[in-house]
Amino acid sequence: MRLPCLMKPPSTEDIKRLLNRVELKTDIAGPARTALTVMQLHYGLLEEAILDLAPLAFLILAEKSLQERNAALNETKQEIEAVTENVHQRHPYMRDTYFSDKDWIATERKSLDDREVYEQYIDDEQREMSPFVDFLEKELKALGLFQKHPIEFFSDYKTAPDYAIPVEIIAPIVGLDINDEAHQRALDASSWSRFA
Repeated sequence: MRLPCLMKPPSTEDIKRLLNRVELKTDIAGPARTALTVMQLHYGLLEEAILDLAPLAFLILAEKSLQERNAALNETKQEIEAVTENVHQRHPYMRDTYFSDKDWIATERKSLDDREVYEQYIDDEQREMSPFVDFLEKELKALGLFQKHPIEFFSDYKTAPDYAIPVEIIAPIVGLDINDEAHQRALDASSWSRFA
C-alpha cells in the first residue's frame, strides 16, 4: 500500500514569488532613513543590498543582546546568593534581612523568557532604561565607532530605539563641511539628524 505524499512541492508560481523581490507596505523612521542613506554612501552599496540583510542583522543583534542579558542575570543571581549566604553565616539572627528583594530578578527572567528585546525599566529618577540600547552602545564602543560624537538613543517600549547619527559623522561621508555655513544649512534643511 502506497502512503500519501505529505510534502507537496511548491508550484512554479510559488517559487517565483519566493525568489522575486517584494514591495514592503511599511515606512521607515526619519533617523533610520538617514542612517540607510549614510551607510549606502559610506559602503558604496545600493539600498537593497543593506535592506536585504536587515532581518538577519536584527536577528544577530537581538539574540546576542538576549544572550548577554541572560548571562549577566545568571552571574548576578549567583553573586547575590553567595553574598547572602556569607551574610547569613555572619549574622544568623538576621536571616532574610539582606538581599531579600528579588522581584527584579523574576521580572528580568520573565522578560528574557518572553524574548522582549525592547524591554524597558524605570530607574529611581524615572528615566527609561533599555537593555537593548545599553547593548548597542557597548557594541559601538567595542567597534571603536562614534566615540568622539556618540549616537544618542531614545528608547520606546516595544519599538526600535529612536536614534540619530551626529552631523559631525554624516557631513564627511556625504561630502559636506560642517564648518561651512552653506553646508551646515544643507545639513539642517535635509534633517540628517534630529539633533541638527
